[in-house]
Amino acid sequence: MAYQDCAEARQALDAKQKELKPKVENAQNELDEIKAKIDKANNKVVKTRDRREQALRQKNEAYAKIDDLKNQKGEAEEERETVKSRVEEYTRLATELCSRIPVEPGVTWTILEKRLERLDAQQRVVEQQ
Repeated sequence: MAYQDCAEARQALDAKQKELKPKVENAQNELDEIKAKIDKANNKVVKTRDRREQALRQKNEAYAKIDDLKNQKGEAEEERETVKSRVEEYTRLATELCSRIPVEPGVTWTILEKRLERLDAQQRVVEQQ
C-alpha cells in the first residue's frame, strides 16, 4: 500500500471522525442526562423507602402503645374490682355491727368529721355534769 493510499485512508477516517464526533457527543450528553435521571429516580426510591420504613416504625410504635394502654386498662379494671370487692366486704362487716346512718347528698367527710367532733364535745360536757 502506497503512501498516497494511506494518506487518503487517513483523510477518509478524519472525515468520518468529524462526521461522527457530534453524534458521539450528543449520545454522550443523552447518556449523561439519562444517568442523572436514573440517579434522581434512585434517590427518590431511597427517600420513599426511608419514609415508608419510618411510617411503619411509627405505626408499630402506636400499636405497641395501644397494647400497653389496653394492658394498663385491664390492670386498672382488675384493681378496681379488687377494691370494689374489698369495700363490699367491709360494708357487709360494718353492717353486721350496726346499720348504716343515712347521709344527705353533698355532705363531705370534712363536714361529718366536724359533726363528730361537735357531738364528742357535747358528750364530754354532759359527762362532766
